[in-house]
Amino acid sequence: TLAICGILLVVGSGLTIVSLDQRQRRLAVVA
Repeated sequence: TLAICGILLVVGSGLTIVSLDQRQRRLAVVA
């Protein structure tokens, strides 16, 4: 269970980082 939780945390953090990068890129393109 601990391994599964760790994997979920890593995947979640990765997705959030990707979404943040996309937002920053969009803002940069618009600006």
